[in-house]
Amino acid sequence: MATEAEQAIVAHLTRRPRADPDTIEFQKVRLLATCEMHQVAFTNHREYRMEYIIRTWRTPGGTWVVAPIGGGSRGPSRRQEPWVNFTAGWGDDGFTAGGRVEGIGSEQSHLVRLTFADGLILTDTVDDGIVLFFEPRAVSFPADVQIEDVQASLIASYKEFDQFPFFS
Repeated sequence: MATEAEQAIVAHLTRRPRADPDTIEFQKVRLLATCEMHQVAFTNHREYRMEYIIRTWRTPGGTWVVAPIGGGSRGPSRRQEPWVNFTAGWGDDGFTAGGRVEGIGSEQSHLVRLTFADGLILTDTVDDGIVLFFEPRAVSFPADVQIEDVQASLIASYKEFDQFPFFS
């Protein structure tokens, strides 16, 4: 049984023929204090398999807002170490991001930590290869990304959001 938020996402994705409703799959859902984050896969009207990051929240009137962050079709990873294939949105009203942990060794990934330039730390567990993040305040770029395995050993570390348009 689909939740109200999932029903709103399905209604949004099947408008203007965009998604085949029979192919919509909720790959990960993260329930946060002010919203829900979703990674959703579907086949679009051109028969491409797509993955989207979508944020939802309920208005004071009770309706659901569906805010796609971004996404695309999934292809083979060419990375030599684990990394997060992010899609992100940001501004004064917050930071929203998510994606699939890919690359050689990514199957060992258990947790992803983002440490922003202002010291803010966001974390998420890797579930079926996916992480989802939301922070309701503006963040300061860039971010240090750390990917850990189940023993909390660091398996990858790199900078992200460190090129234009994140800062100049």
